[in-house]
Parts: sequence; C-alpha cells; structure tokens
Amino acid sequence: MAADRYGRHASQREEGELSAQLMGFLNASLASTETTHIWLQRFSRELVTSWRKIARNSEQEWDVCAEMIANTDPARDLDLSLAHFTGRIEGTPCASATEMARKKHQIAPNWSQVQ
Repeated sequence: MAADRYGRHASQREEGELSAQLMGFLNASLASTETTHIWLQRFSRELVTSWRKIARNSEQEWDVCAEMIANTDPARDLDLSLAHFTGRIEGTPCASATEMARKKHQIAPNWSQVQ
C-alpha cells in the first residue's frame, strides 16, 4: 500500500513523484480560464486529497487549501480570476487592481499560524 511507503520523511523518489504531479498540475493550469475558487477546488480534489492519503503530516497545512477555498466563495463575492490571483494582471485599472489585492490578501491564511 502506498501509505506504508511513506514514513516520517519521503524518499527522493517519492519527493520527485510529488513534484512531478504538482508541476504537471500547474503546467496544465497555465491557460486556465477558471476562477480561483474553482481552481483551488480542483487542486484539492486532484492533488491534496491523494497526497493526504500517503503523507504522515498531521499538521494544519492540509487545512490551508480548504481555508483558501472558503475565502474565495463566489456566493460571498470573494472569488477572483485565476490570472489576478497569480499576479498576471496587465492593463488593469488601479481601482480594480487595488480591489483584487484586497481580495487576494483575504484569501491566503495567516501563514505565521500555520508554521
């Protein structure tokens, strides 16, 4: 079973596998027109869920993705384009950029509490 392979630390091969999965996901997302909320949900479904099954991490890092999904809830008008979330904003008026920066700040949890 895959979970049995992973102990306290992953081997270089296992780290390479996880890195390849992440890079594949990110590369496939480059031309995405998804919103940040939808992209984060897909990230959680396609990567985090499977990683959680094989990792021995009981820390709260796993909750970060769920928190970011909640913080981009379109029902509360918190979602934004993936291009804005990733910083690919060209030709955006200052008012919109300021608003997007405010939303982006609200999306990411307080990292000092995670570490």
